Amino acid sequence: MSIVSKQGVGDYWSISEALADADPNSRILIKPGAYQESLILDKPVELLGEGPTEEIIIHGLEENCIQMETDHAVIRGMTLLLETAPEVERFALDIPQGELVVEDCDITSNSLACVGIYGRASNPVLRRCRVHHSRQDSGILVYEGGGGTIEDCEIFENNLHGVEISEGSTTIVQRCKIYSNGQSGIDGYDDGEGLVEDCDIYRNGYHGVSVNAGGNPVIRSCRFHDNRMNGFFSYEKGKGVVEICDILDNGYQGVEIREEGDPVIKHSRIRGSGQAGIHVWQGGKGTIENCDILENGEYGVAIRHGGDPVVRKCRISRNGNVGVYVWDQGRGTVEECVLTDNTGGAWFLEPDCLLTRRQNTES
Repeated sequence: MSIVSKQGVGDYWSISEALADADPNSRILIKPGAYQESLILDKPVELLGEGPTEEIIIHGLEENCIQMETDHAVIRGMTLLLETAPEVERFALDIPQGELVVEDCDITSNSLACVGIYGRASNPVLRRCRVHHSRQDSGILVYEGGGGTIEDCEIFENNLHGVEISEGSTTIVQRCKIYSNGQSGIDGYDDGEGLVEDCDIYRNGYHGVSVNAGGNPVIRSCRFHDNRMNGFFSYEKGKGVVEICDILDNGYQGVEIREEGDPVIKHSRIRGSGQAGIHVWQGGKGTIENCDILENGEYGVAIRHGGDPVVRKCRISRNGNVGVYVWDQGRGTVEECVLTDNTGGAWFLEPDCLLTRRQNTES
């Protein structure tokens, strides 16, 4: 093991020198200090901070803080701070390949995303990291078929999204807190897939989760709450499966589906939305089944302007207006649902609508 120290009590003054001399599979211990370096990991090594994370700083001024160019490496216990000139566009942590394990790090960027994961050869693990304050972009950007696992992280106050998954990428996001980002907590598009599980997604500027252009993630056992607009938003042929989730107290709709969005929402609780629990319009579709749609500000389910969902085996109760409101050429099927105690009654259907109702119970 070699030691890097700014105080001159180690083997090297700079991490770059230690990397250049390191044998494959070496460990490099990094003492507290601000290291103005851009590191390239081109051999399997472990970079291990010794001391408080906030006192061990890799400070990138012209290039990425760290770029991954090997099959396997470990980074643990340090701060990555990217502060480039405005014309220089870089990720703080650039991962085009390999199994990079990143643990207990604090990652910030004034340029592109804090973390960029791209290409089918990329399969990193980010664990117990804080990813925040990307000034121009998202916290974590996964594209071009990127993979990897993000677990037990805090992802917050990034300019765009917390996590952005696109172009056939298949990232797994587990047990993360994703909050106070400028747009959505998670954004999936251009056939981005992956699994989002056991996450708390809240207080984001637009939506908890947004899905479009063939995005098709599985979102399981998550809480989407207190987002400024919608809890879950599917549009422009967005798909996705949302199951066993709590979608609570979002500003506009719990779930909004439009423009040929066609997600599946099941075994979830949709409560306390400012407007409707479920709002389907502008040709949106979707299947909503075995959900509790409760105590929303206006409607339990609102369908209009060519919306055509299937709502099946749901409990629609105690909403501020009617349980199911269909107008402006709304369509769809509501079957085997229980509609009770809605302030304006169970149904309101305008004459130009085609809603199929089967085997519902109402009071």
